[in-house]
Amino acid sequence: MSALNICNHCKILVKKIPENITLASEFQGVCNLCVNLLTQTDTIIQSLLNSVKGYEFNTYRIDIQEVPIIATTHLFLFEKVHDIYLKKPPRDLLREHLRAQLEDQLPDKEQVIHSNADIVITVDFSVDHPIVKRYGNFLKVNMAKRKRNKISRENLEKVCRKKNRDNFISFKPTTESLTFDFRFWKRSMLLGFNYNKYSRKISHSNSFGKLHEDNSVEEIIANKVAEHLKHDGHVFVSCGREDIDVLMLGNGRPAVLELKSPLLSTVSEEFLQNIENDINGNHKEIKVTKLRIVGPSHYKWIKSEAELKDKSYRCVVWSEKILTKEDFSIIPQGQIEIKQWTPLRVLHRRPNLERTRYIKNMRVEIIQPHWFVFYLTTQAGTYVKEFCHSDRGRTSPSLGGYLGTKTVITQLDVMNVHTKYT
Repeated sequence: MSALNICNHCKILVKKIPENITLASEFQGVCNLCVNLLTQTDTIIQSLLNSVKGYEFNTYRIDIQEVPIIATTHLFLFEKVHDIYLKKPPRDLLREHLRAQLEDQLPDKEQVIHSNADIVITVDFSVDHPIVKRYGNFLKVNMAKRKRNKISRENLEKVCRKKNRDNFISFKPTTESLTFDFRFWKRSMLLGFNYNKYSRKISHSNSFGKLHEDNSVEEIIANKVAEHLKHDGHVFVSCGREDIDVLMLGNGRPAVLELKSPLLSTVSEEFLQNIENDINGNHKEIKVTKLRIVGPSHYKWIKSEAELKDKSYRCVVWSEKILTKEDFSIIPQGQIEIKQWTPLRVLHRRPNLERTRYIKNMRVEIIQPHWFVFYLTTQAGTYVKEFCHSDRGRTSPSLGGYLGTKTVITQLDVMNVHTKYT
């Protein structure tokens, strides 16, 4: 049997070298045990320090993500074929080395082991997929890309225990070194604001099959924020949403933009005001106000308030017959309750359910024969268009039903979203 090529780091890990085992006099190439996971420590440290230069943080945590199927197979191969046992896995030693060196290199930062770190740095090791697949074939484990991350280390160990010494002797471990990259997780930054939408040609948020950029409120705001504050992605959440052909007026709709892994941890009011001015100065179709940093409680409130708020609307309506003030007097002055089945226009993507909603503060302004402006305040989740034209009787009562004529809503605006933060 040829001499084992083991790096100096792995030699420290070995409890005892059996007398019948020969080690290479000088380590070269790829370590038979750790596959060069440990030999790259200095390179990892230097690369990591360069990578975190742009991030703002006070506390950090370092994690190691090895290639489980290779690490597990090699441990059992050394135990069953060479009778070599380790004091601890190579990844644990690497973690200790990295933690010790980072404490020296980042003296003004606090290293923590809990989940509340400002930034979590993961050293992510990998090899070419054909190599991983070959290990999977040896263990008879499906290592397809979509499944390989779902196989636990415990299950891999169970499979390895069932293999005998002869099985491992016939297996040829990889001679290619592991490569590494970094994954950074940083505490999200939550930007709260209100937005107005003044165009009937842009949607509320990203939609499938869009034809050009900046065709949604979400994209316009997110793209501008990204120019000022680098981050790894975002989530846009608002207190409800309006259709593409509906304006959002009044004090605006409350929303939150969650920035994932932002470079900065804190920003000044002046910094945020510059972002707000940039958005409003370059995009007349929307307006952002009250841009600020908010906490998790506000983020949760935005999600929950979407089902609790009232909204006020202004509708331009056409009626088949000419209506007088006396005709409109039949419209109830107080709060009414309506029943609405899922509208026909959205029935292809939503379940056919009946909903009970309330409507109040209804009033009318006649603008010319057949045309009037209709104002109303509704409970969250009310389909206003369907209340106006009844949706073939699926909404009852309806405006057209009260007036005894066919009514068609031609324009709809949200005048206000009634919340405690508006």
